Amino acid sequence: MGTNGTNMLSTGQAGPVVDTRSQLTHLPLSRTRTTTTSTRTISGSSSLPWLLTGSGLRAKLRAVMARLSSIFLIVFFSASAALAQNYDEHIVVTGGPSIMQWEKYKIEPHDNWWMNFVRASRIRIAQLREQYGPSAYITWLVYGPGYKRRQAQEKESLFSIIDSVRTTYNLKLIYFKTADEMCDYLNRGEDRTQYKIASFDYFGHSNRACFMFDYSNEIGSASKCWLHETELKQKLHHGIFAKNAAVQSWGCYTGQSMSNLWRDATGAKMIGATCKTQYMTNELPVLVSSTGKWSTGEVGW
Repeated sequence: MGTNGTNMLSTGQAGPVVDTRSQLTHLPLSRTRTTTTSTRTISGSSSLPWLLTGSGLRAKLRAVMARLSSIFLIVFFSASAALAQNYDEHIVVTGGPSIMQWEKYKIEPHDNWWMNFVRASRIRIAQLREQYGPSAYITWLVYGPGYKRRQAQEKESLFSIIDSVRTTYNLKLIYFKTADEMCDYLNRGEDRTQYKIASFDYFGHSNRACFMFDYSNEIGSASKCWLHETELKQKLHHGIFAKNAAVQSWGCYTGQSMSNLWRDATGAKMIGATCKTQYMTNELPVLVSSTGKWSTGEVGW
């Protein structure tokens, strides 16, 4: 090998001429016979045990093809399951915060921090991205009007902060204005015959019977934009959720009643709290009452 990395062939002077014919005639006779016999046996005999006859070859090929078919089916179904996991959709819905115009007169005002629901949503989105990987399909539905009204009392850009979550976690961000728009996305945002909803999380105000997307936002201590349990069968399609989909409402009291009607309407069990919940800074909401629990509905409903 030369220093430039190429192979170098040595050249030398020609040596003496050798008569190879005379060398061949002086080989031992037994060695010549052995070589000749071996060559004839390999080319002419079909009686050695490691050779296949015509029927044996066909049987061997059938066994190989059967084994390859089994491997193909295993790979195919494994790939199909992986694709379903990656392309089924994970949806997070975030309601709007209350505003101080209404809450400042209360002993315990709601939403002193405007990011209550946004922060919790971000924590859950981070969990989904970590659990399902960079290719997981995550959609974030945010009630836009509520944050637009809250923007007036804040000294920072709420929407730029919300948008930073979209950038960080590479998700689809949609602002909705009505409950019908949200339900329409759940039903038809994707072809639900192919792309089911693998998980659904709601962060926002709620009571035992409904999600309240704008509680104490447009009007004090009430809501003008909600999704009520009696509307679920009318507004949500049965079968839009994947089998064993993870569905949870992180608002207050949902587990007392709405979880039951959610299951009846969609076929998916929804976990909800039977008591008030407290939104935290660095973790998902927790139950306030020591007697409360997370429930998919009352037994015997």
